[in-house]
Amino acid sequence: MIINNFIMKNQYIQIFILSLFLVLFSNVSKGQNDTTKLQNKNQIASDNYFSLQEKGRYEFEILSKDNEIREQKIYKYMFLAIAGIILIIGLFVIFVFYSKSKKIADLIDIQNREIQLREIQIGQLSTILNTVQSAVILTSADGKIKWLNKTFNNFYGINLETLQQENKDNFITNIAGEKEKEYIEKCMTDKQSVSYFIDAGENKKYKLQRNIFVITDDKGNISGLAITDNKITE
Repeated sequence: MIINNFIMKNQYIQIFILSLFLVLFSNVSKGQNDTTKLQNKNQIASDNYFSLQEKGRYEFEILSKDNEIREQKIYKYMFLAIAGIILIIGLFVIFVFYSKSKKIADLIDIQNREIQLREIQIGQLSTILNTVQSAVILTSADGKIKWLNKTFNNFYGINLETLQQENKDNFITNIAGEKEKEYIEKCMTDKQSVSYFIDAGENKKYKLQRNIFVITDDKGNISGLAITDNKITE
């Protein structure tokens, strides 16, 4: 009886120890499972972190490249704009230069034609004046002799080259007398022609009538004098 009781107590003890062992084992297993789950969660979180970090880095690189592309486009557009402005300014300068050059060329052409016309007119006038029977003198406004016709040479036996060599080529100071200077002054003041007789010299059967005319420019200013000597037979 005692032995049976002892055996039954031992069985209870064994069952208790087995139950305790099972509890401990289940707790250990549960702890290991929890640890594994925690590790898995940590791994997943770590993977997610690195994934997010990689995604952020990738997006940052994309944004950086987009910014670089935008900057390149801005520089490109700025360059094109500056080049366009320079081109427009260059074309404008060329246009202005061409317009002014054309105007200058037209003015020069007009002036050349006017000069040619004047030369033709002067040549025709010289031909006419050289054939008249009157001695003709053309001077500047201060009396400097610019031209003499052939009749003057025949009248007085002297030409312009000789007068210039002798420094006597000023009509007012070298040829005109004191009374004539008064006539010349009146002629230039009133801008009207004057006429008077001059001494033809001894043993001459004619008188010399001198006429003085003022020559004016386009603005009405006196540019010279025209003097003619005509023979008046008594």
